[in-house]
Amino acid sequence: MPFEDASAQDTGRIAAVPSPPLPRLWISLYALTILLACLHTGQSIVFFDGIPGDLADARVTNCILEHGFQSILGYARLLSPSQFYPVEGTLVYTDNHLGTLPIYAIYRWVGFSMERSFQGWFLTVIALDAASLLFLFRRLRISRALACPLAFFGASSCSLVLKCGHPQVLPYFPFILALACFLSFLRSADARLLAWAVIWFAYQNACYMYDGYFSVLILTAVLVVFMALTAPRDFWPLVSQSARRNAVFLSCTIVLSMAGLALLYAPYAGFSSKSGTRPMAELLLLAPNPGAWFSASAQSAFYSAQKFYKPGGYIIENTLFSGWVAWAMTLVALGTGLRASRPSDYRLAAVLAGSCVLLVGFITTWRGTTGNAYLWVADHISSLRAFRSFARIAYLLFVLQAAAIAVFLNAVYVSTRSRLVRVLTVVVAAAIAVEQLSLGQFHYSPWIAQLRVAGLVEMWRKAGDHQVLIFAPGYSNQGAETINTDSWQAALSLHRFSINGYSGNQPANYAQFLNTPSVENAKALLTTLGLNVSAVSLVTDWPEAVKARLGIQTYTTSARIVPKAKATEITLSPGEEATLPITLHSEEPGDVPCDVLHIYASYRLFDTRGVNVIDPPSPRTFVHTVRPGDSETIALRMQAPRTPGVYEAKLSMVHEGVAWWADIGAPGSIVKFVVQ
Repeated sequence: MPFEDASAQDTGRIAAVPSPPLPRLWISLYALTILLACLHTGQSIVFFDGIPGDLADARVTNCILEHGFQSILGYARLLSPSQFYPVEGTLVYTDNHLGTLPIYAIYRWVGFSMERSFQGWFLTVIALDAASLLFLFRRLRISRALACPLAFFGASSCSLVLKCGHPQVLPYFPFILALACFLSFLRSADARLLAWAVIWFAYQNACYMYDGYFSVLILTAVLVVFMALTAPRDFWPLVSQSARRNAVFLSCTIVLSMAGLALLYAPYAGFSSKSGTRPMAELLLLAPNPGAWFSASAQSAFYSAQKFYKPGGYIIENTLFSGWVAWAMTLVALGTGLRASRPSDYRLAAVLAGSCVLLVGFITTWRGTTGNAYLWVADHISSLRAFRSFARIAYLLFVLQAAAIAVFLNAVYVSTRSRLVRVLTVVVAAAIAVEQLSLGQFHYSPWIAQLRVAGLVEMWRKAGDHQVLIFAPGYSNQGAETINTDSWQAALSLHRFSINGYSGNQPANYAQFLNTPSVENAKALLTTLGLNVSAVSLVTDWPEAVKARLGIQTYTTSARIVPKAKATEITLSPGEEATLPITLHSEEPGDVPCDVLHIYASYRLFDTRGVNVIDPPSPRTFVHTVRPGDSETIALRMQAPRTPGVYEAKLSMVHEGVAWWADIGAPGSIVKFVVQ
């Protein structure tokens, strides 16, 4: 049994056993494992000198880290980033990255640029994840031949490579260390290990609040399953004795950790009490269905065509496949452990595998939009809705999977003398690692971000060079999130302020401008904020040279393209997809290159109460170039919701990330939508 020695077994007590020193060969293989994880998860950095993700979501993380670094230097106040001027305390709108800020700051201190420091932060965090998994497996006394490939799986899964466009999910090494200490606590009943688990848990919250919250769910599940399957009868008396012996250390640890968590969450709680939490509709949209766990990334080397997620779902949150071999071994470990004797490694493997399966079942929507236990809980405890993208727990469940498989295969490995069986266990572990191979990663180039900022700074200076910037280029082929992030990064580069901003939330009254950053909306917002236009630099475009180099196209539109349908009613089955013949009537003075500008034909669905139905999201129909007058017939893609009833489909053009044109003067036809 892991964590036991002979003397401990003789007395009925369980004691931790230190791991033997590592031979140099295995130190080299451990280093190679960490290197391969960095190369795989950070492949766009290593091979293309890029930054995983896009110029909006990924770059916001870079901006938050840069703001934190500038706060250390005294250029900014920590809780009040230079975006969303003049509103203060807006850091609580999103992840603050305080736990990993020192990593980024080190790169900045030695002279790296903002983007290069972000690349360094990225690779360092991946290395820490992989190293922490190797530490976990050392604590579990897993054979090194098994530990290396399974650590690669836990730190560099194919799903995680895709998800790196949201780099805030990466720093989960504190969870791994908390899990290592917690498992040691369960096997030894040593309260000091519980204290260390609490310390790492608290630190995880400072690195990424989502993973801090997920840690509670996972560690609770592990405790419950452990108590049900394998805990000795004297477990709690032994814990009580240990807690009394280590009362000072345990109490100080818990008090300080809880105080740190209170300081971390208090600002966000204050913000949420005023603005409210996420609506249930957002959680419904992002909830995984069973097929999501078997849907692979488009960049998967072996399973790119494997798609089982629900139609219309948010794909990047629902490609959670960890490999057929990994799932098969998880179920084998669970089944074998349930039949094994209680005090055995097979039972420990069953505890870990059972916890993983239990949590997958808990957060998955099994029927319609209501058959989800987690959503039921979130519907009754509104504060849980703040963690709307709860499918991200998958990346921690992969760690749990890796640990379960490692313990199971190791139990097989050490219990047999057959060389063939031992080789097969290593082959299985290697197969799990190979299944994770991902060939490609979305990324942007650091020089593009730098060029965009330099161009905007140039225009800022031409527009008065005031301390505050408001960037309002209007309609273009650039998403509103990218435009607003350009403005914030420009403000960071000059230690100034931007009224634009991009975050998980936004201040009151900012929505119309942030969604449609036009001059009209900019002036309206300035009036609402009571700011003098003459004291703000109003920039309405990028420099022509920058636009030409980056393919930026601006467009002046009056939003006068209207989708029209002759049909007044359409009947579909729940979830059925169909097309509706429509024409587009344009009163624009010239051609509108909709495909270049990301303008689509679509619709919004409303129920009989007038509530917008977003499950499934309305599909977008490409319309290419729209000329003045009436277009030829176009097949508008539609999909029925899963709940029978009568709905209204209100047709509209939608400028993705900017506005629905029905809201700004161009409403289309209304079609009765019968689902039966």
